[in-house]
Amino acid sequence: MTGFDQSFNIDAQLSAALCGQHPDVVLAMAYVPDQCWDDLYDENLALLKGTLFPDLDKPFTGRKQVRNG
Repeated sequence: MTGFDQSFNIDAQLSAALCGQHPDVVLAMAYVPDQCWDDLYDENLALLKGTLFPDLDKPFTGRKQVRNG
């Protein structure tokens, strides 16, 4: 094992110990589907809403989510 490999292995083990995860486990793998470009806000409304896509326009209401309710 070279010095770099040994140093990297120690760093990975230390990082894992501090973060509470095993060094050989991938932290996260995200699946993000493609966004459909069917219906778009015009640029001024998109700036106001914070999104170009009406499907992503989910205003914060400050209420708790209730499932099966």
